Amino acid sequence: MDSGNRQKLSLALYGLCLLALAGMVYLVFQAVNTASATGILKVSSPDKKSSLSVSRTDSVAKFIGVGGAKVRLSPGSYLVGASNNGRQVYETVVIKKQATANLSLDPSKAVVFPTVEAVDFTGFDSLINSGLTSVQISILKSAFFRYKPTEKTVAIDASSVVPGPHNPDTDIGFSLQFNLSLDSRALKAVVSYSELTSARLQLFDQQGSALFDSSK
Repeated sequence: MDSGNRQKLSLALYGLCLLALAGMVYLVFQAVNTASATGILKVSSPDKKSSLSVSRTDSVAKFIGVGGAKVRLSPGSYLVGASNNGRQVYETVVIKKQATANLSLDPSKAVVFPTVEAVDFTGFDSLINSGLTSVQISILKSAFFRYKPTEKTVAIDASSVVPGPHNPDTDIGFSLQFNLSLDSRALKAVVSYSELTSARLQLFDQQGSALFDSSK
């Protein structure tokens, strides 16, 4: 290789070195600038399978890890969440410049509010087979929930469902009588109805004492 080509090669290598150095300086500058303008969020959970997320107001939550996470965020208020097995817990955290915010979230301690959908209703098909509509069944389930919001199971004894007394000359509506178990407690029930979209639930103990009336 002649001296001219060697000189050109040297200049090219020198230029590449300058570019690489400039790139390194830029990356260091960016890292320092980012570090000085952001804060760190450290999230941990005793539930090592919990999914962790973070979001700002009116924004979609972003997944940041499982069981634990460390992320750098711009200053501001964030909503951090942890979820597992249908349980979710959230907490608000404020991120400040050049500061670390530590947060521990445990989904197992999340408060689970009772809902009608969470109750295990069984045997209600026997009421449909006896003439009730799906709308009336929904009304009855809501009535059971109103009687005991903490209930877990409501099981109707399908073999006990019988029509209530009905005098065609004086009675406008109809009724069904049946036995049931509400969280292992044996009760008696009467469902009264005259239209396809209404139903009244009355509950009695085994001695016949009135316990609940959904019309009141």
